[in-house]
Amino acid sequence: LTAVEGLSRELSQVRDEKDVLRENERKLRDTLANAAIGFAVTAPGGRFIEMNQTFCDIVGFKADELRQLRFEQLLHPDDFSEYRLLSDALAAGETDSFVTEVRYIRKDGRLVWLRKSVTPARDSFGTIQGQVAFVEDISEQRNAQRRIQADVAALTRMHDLSTASFGGRGLQPLLQQITEVALKVVSA
Repeated sequence: LTAVEGLSRELSQVRDEKDVLRENERKLRDTLANAAIGFAVTAPGGRFIEMNQTFCDIVGFKADELRQLRFEQLLHPDDFSEYRLLSDALAAGETDSFVTEVRYIRKDGRLVWLRKSVTPARDSFGTIQGQVAFVEDISEQRNAQRRIQADVAALTRMHDLSTASFGGRGLQPLLQQITEVALKVVSA
């Protein structure tokens, strides 16, 4: 009878552990589904398998539309070669993960800049079954960087022109004269 009781306790413990595991899996799925960052899983061929609503919002596709696509179909052609090198290194086990910035083409045709953190999706034996990507829309940051670079270039051109126009002295002497006249006018 004690052997039966022991077996019964072990089975009960296994059931409890399975229940805890299922609950943890549910919590993880809920967390990923409601995350503020995009999340997508792709199969080895690049086809989308799973994604959260944030990812769908970033790329402008519904989940069932994405499941009919491979991620390469969204990737900007100019970013493909570099991304392929990183992805191949991941698949070959040469790296455990990578982070890159790429452009995706949204459903409406607009470009969106993404920061992608990518890791392999492995089965219980460690075999790679695809990729897991966490995606952040960085379009505003990229646009701000581009505006700053344009402003710096314009200021550099203005400085170069003023230096050439004023005998290598730049605008400083002229600005000094304007300031002195302005101070005289204000104090009069």
